[in-house]
Amino acid sequence: MKALYSRIVGYLNRELDSKRFLHSLGVVQTALVFAPLLEADIEKVCLAAHLHDCAKCMGRDRLLQIADESGCCEGTPDRDFPNILHAPVGAHIARKEFGVEDQEVLDAIRFHPTGCANPSRTLTVLMAADFCEPTRNFPGVEEARIAIRRDLVGGLSAALGKKVLHVEETGRPVHPRVYEMMESLKHA
Repeated sequence: MKALYSRIVGYLNRELDSKRFLHSLGVVQTALVFAPLLEADIEKVCLAAHLHDCAKCMGRDRLLQIADESGCCEGTPDRDFPNILHAPVGAHIARKEFGVEDQEVLDAIRFHPTGCANPSRTLTVLMAADFCEPTRNFPGVEEARIAIRRDLVGGLSAALGKKVLHVEETGRPVHPRVYEMMESLKHA
């Protein structure tokens, strides 16, 4: 495993800008703190956290090209949401470049920007960590950090609710999976 993580970190260092690279490391650090709160598998969480943004710094044209060639967005509305294209492409890269075959890990990478119905513990931990890792700096992040640390599922649900309001206020559409995730968290 050590060799795999070394390859992944080298890839991230080459492919991501410095801000995104530090964000990715912050997500790993935070996810490892959160994983025990949900009794999530540490190895799965660590792998998903490392790779969740591996395609984030690719340009839109390259993301669309990979999505089309790999078919990773077929049957989904993902192509209509440019800000999340890095996620299905990232899952494709995780499989192709790093040999990740664990579907829970691949799904966590694929769905981390939106969530999905019946999320795994790995996805839930990854989303919470991605939302409030140490380099995040936006209005309300400190309140989100406190809420998530107090109650990971409830805090993540509240954070997603605020995110939906913000997106709706800007007039942009909300990906339908976000609502599925929020509904699932109500019953978790």
